[in-house]
Amino acid sequence: MEKLRDEKGAVNIVILGVVLVLVLIIGLYFEKIRLQIVAFGVRNAFETSVTDISTENYDEVYPCIREGYSAAYKLDKSDKWEQNIDKGNVVEQLKKSLGLVEEEGQLIKYNGDKIEFKLSDIKINILNRQLAPSDKTKLEKYRVNGQLTLEIPSNYNGKTSYAKKDINVSSAYTSKY
Repeated sequence: MEKLRDEKGAVNIVILGVVLVLVLIIGLYFEKIRLQIVAFGVRNAFETSVTDISTENYDEVYPCIREGYSAAYKLDKSDKWEQNIDKGNVVEQLKKSLGLVEEEGQLIKYNGDKIEFKLSDIKINILNRQLAPSDKTKLEKYRVNGQLTLEIPSNYNGKTSYAKKDINVSSAYTSKY
Protein backbone atom coordinates (compact mmCIF):
# COMPACT_ATOMS: atom_id res chain seq x y z
CA MET A 1 0.00 0.00 0.00
CA GLU A 2 2.84 2.35 0.72
CA LYS A 3 4.18 2.08 -2.84
CA LEU A 4 0.86 3.34 -4.26
CA ARG A 5 1.03 6.45 -2.08
CA ASP A 6 4.65 7.18 -2.98
CA GLU A 7 4.85 10.31 -5.23
CA LYS A 8 8.52 10.19 -6.23
CA GLY A 9 7.86 9.67 -10.01
CA ALA A 10 4.83 12.00 -10.37
CA VAL A 11 6.90 14.90 -11.74
CA ASN A 12 8.14 12.77 -14.64
CA ILE A 13 4.57 12.25 -15.89
CA VAL A 14 3.83 15.99 -15.73
CA ILE A 15 7.04 16.83 -17.59
CA LEU A 16 6.20 14.23 -20.25
CA GLY A 17 2.73 15.77 -20.69
CA VAL A 18 4.16 19.29 -21.02
CA VAL A 19 6.75 18.13 -23.58
CA LEU A 20 4.08 16.36 -25.66
CA VAL A 21 1.87 19.47 -25.67
CA LEU A 22 4.85 21.64 -26.70
CA VAL A 23 5.74 19.23 -29.54
CA LEU A 24 2.14 19.36 -30.74
CA ILE A 25 2.04 23.17 -30.68
CA ILE A 26 5.41 23.48 -32.43
CA GLY A 27 4.31 20.94 -35.08
CA LEU A 28 1.14 22.93 -35.78
CA TYR A 29 3.17 26.13 -36.01
CA PHE A 30 5.61 24.61 -38.51
CA GLU A 31 2.70 23.29 -40.61
CA LYS A 32 1.21 26.78 -40.70
CA ILE A 33 4.56 28.24 -41.80
CA ARG A 34 4.84 25.59 -44.55
CA LEU A 35 1.38 26.52 -45.86
CA GLN A 36 2.28 30.21 -45.86
CA ILE A 37 5.56 29.61 -47.72
CA VAL A 38 3.84 27.56 -50.44
CA ALA A 39 1.06 30.15 -50.81
CA PHE A 40 3.62 32.97 -51.00
CA GLY A 41 5.61 31.21 -53.74
CA VAL A 42 2.49 30.44 -55.81
CA ARG A 43 1.21 34.01 -55.41
CA ASN A 44 4.55 35.44 -56.59
CA ALA A 45 4.64 33.17 -59.65
CA PHE A 46 1.01 34.01 -60.50
CA GLU A 47 1.63 37.73 -60.03
CA THR A 48 4.64 37.52 -62.35
CA SER A 49 2.51 35.80 -65.00
CA VAL A 50 -0.24 38.43 -64.73
CA THR A 51 2.32 41.25 -64.85
CA ASP A 52 3.79 39.67 -67.97
CA ILE A 53 0.39 40.00 -69.67
CA SER A 54 0.34 43.73 -68.85
CA THR A 55 3.88 44.10 -70.14
CA GLU A 56 3.16 42.11 -73.32
CA ASN A 57 0.24 44.42 -74.07
CA TYR A 58 2.47 47.50 -74.01
CA ASP A 59 2.67 47.59 -77.81
CA GLU A 60 -1.14 47.44 -78.06
CA VAL A 61 -1.61 50.20 -75.49
CA TYR A 62 1.07 52.55 -76.85
CA PRO A 63 -0.68 53.77 -80.04
CA CYS A 64 -3.58 55.09 -77.96
CA ILE A 65 -1.22 56.90 -75.58
CA ARG A 66 -0.38 59.28 -78.40
CA GLU A 67 -4.07 60.15 -78.48
CA GLY A 68 -4.20 60.65 -74.69
CA TYR A 69 -5.54 57.26 -73.59
CA SER A 70 -3.69 54.27 -72.18
CA ALA A 71 -6.00 51.66 -73.63
CA ALA A 72 -5.52 48.82 -76.10
CA TYR A 73 -7.49 49.65 -79.25
CA LYS A 74 -6.75 49.67 -82.95
CA LEU A 75 -8.53 50.90 -86.02
CA ASP A 76 -10.13 48.21 -88.10
CA LYS A 77 -10.61 48.34 -91.88
CA SER A 78 -13.84 50.32 -91.55
CA ASP A 79 -12.17 53.03 -89.42
CA LYS A 80 -13.80 51.91 -86.18
CA TRP A 81 -11.94 51.29 -82.95
CA GLU A 82 -11.81 47.71 -81.70
CA GLN A 83 -10.09 46.20 -78.69
CA ASN A 84 -6.61 44.84 -79.30
CA ILE A 85 -5.62 42.63 -76.36
CA ASP A 86 -3.16 39.74 -76.01
CA LYS A 87 -4.43 37.37 -73.33
CA GLY A 88 -1.07 35.66 -72.94
CA ASN A 89 -0.77 32.10 -71.64
CA VAL A 90 -0.71 32.16 -67.85
CA VAL A 91 -1.15 28.40 -67.52
CA GLU A 92 1.97 27.66 -69.56
CA GLN A 93 3.98 30.23 -67.62
CA LEU A 94 2.86 28.72 -64.31
CA LYS A 95 3.70 25.20 -65.54
CA LYS A 96 7.17 26.34 -66.52
CA SER A 97 7.99 28.46 -63.46
CA LEU A 98 6.55 26.11 -60.80
CA GLY A 99 7.11 22.74 -62.50
CA LEU A 100 3.42 21.85 -62.66
CA VAL A 101 1.65 18.95 -64.36
CA GLU A 102 -1.85 19.33 -65.80
CA GLU A 103 -4.28 16.60 -64.71
CA GLU A 104 -8.08 16.63 -64.81
CA GLY A 105 -8.32 20.38 -65.32
CA GLN A 106 -5.98 21.16 -62.42
CA LEU A 107 -2.34 22.08 -62.27
CA ILE A 108 -0.56 19.84 -59.76
CA LYS A 109 2.90 20.13 -58.22
CA TYR A 110 4.39 16.80 -57.14
CA ASN A 111 7.15 16.33 -54.60
CA GLY A 112 8.27 12.82 -55.42
CA ASP A 113 5.03 10.84 -55.53
CA LYS A 114 3.16 13.11 -53.09
CA ILE A 115 1.10 16.14 -54.09
CA GLU A 116 2.63 19.39 -52.84
CA PHE A 117 -0.22 21.64 -54.03
CA LYS A 118 -2.96 21.99 -56.66
CA LEU A 119 -4.07 25.02 -58.66
CA SER A 120 -7.54 25.29 -60.17
CA ASP A 121 -10.12 27.84 -61.38
CA ILE A 122 -7.54 30.08 -63.04
CA LYS A 123 -9.27 33.19 -64.36
CA ILE A 124 -7.78 36.21 -66.10
CA ASN A 125 -9.81 39.35 -66.64
CA ILE A 126 -8.40 42.19 -68.73
CA LEU A 127 -10.06 45.55 -68.13
CA ASN A 128 -9.42 47.82 -71.07
CA ARG A 129 -9.87 51.55 -70.54
CA GLN A 130 -12.72 53.27 -72.25
CA LEU A 131 -11.80 55.15 -75.39
CA ALA A 132 -12.89 58.82 -75.23
CA PRO A 133 -14.98 58.54 -72.03
CA SER A 134 -17.63 61.15 -71.30
CA ASP A 135 -16.85 61.23 -67.55
CA LYS A 136 -13.09 61.30 -66.97
CA THR A 137 -13.46 61.19 -63.16
CA LYS A 138 -14.54 57.54 -63.30
CA LEU A 139 -11.79 56.51 -65.68
CA GLU A 140 -10.20 53.16 -64.85
CA LYS A 141 -6.62 52.15 -65.61
CA TYR A 142 -5.76 49.43 -68.08
CA ARG A 143 -5.72 46.50 -65.65
CA VAL A 144 -5.21 42.74 -65.66
CA ASN A 145 -6.82 40.85 -62.77
CA GLY A 146 -6.10 37.23 -62.03
CA GLN A 147 -7.69 34.74 -59.68
CA LEU A 148 -6.93 31.11 -58.83
CA THR A 149 -7.69 28.56 -56.13
CA LEU A 150 -4.75 26.99 -54.30
CA GLU A 151 -5.18 23.68 -52.46
CA ILE A 152 -2.40 22.47 -50.18
CA PRO A 153 -2.63 19.02 -48.59
CA SER A 154 -2.07 18.93 -44.85
CA ASN A 155 -1.06 15.57 -43.42
CA TYR A 156 -0.63 16.55 -39.80
CA ASN A 157 -3.47 14.54 -38.26
CA GLY A 158 -2.79 11.34 -40.22
CA LYS A 159 -5.52 12.12 -42.75
CA THR A 160 -5.07 14.18 -45.87
CA SER A 161 -7.14 17.34 -45.76
CA TYR A 162 -6.76 20.26 -48.13
CA ALA A 163 -6.30 23.87 -47.06
CA LYS A 164 -7.94 26.03 -49.76
CA LYS A 165 -6.97 29.61 -50.47
CA ASP A 166 -8.19 31.97 -53.18
CA ILE A 167 -5.36 34.07 -54.58
CA ASN A 168 -6.16 37.37 -56.32
CA VAL A 169 -3.56 39.49 -58.07
CA SER A 170 -3.79 42.63 -60.15
CA SER A 171 -1.47 44.46 -62.48
CA ALA A 172 -2.19 47.84 -64.03
CA TYR A 173 -0.57 49.75 -66.86
CA THR A 174 0.07 53.41 -66.21
CA SER A 175 1.51 55.54 -68.95
CA LYS A 176 4.56 57.48 -67.85
CA TYR A 177 3.71 60.73 -69.60
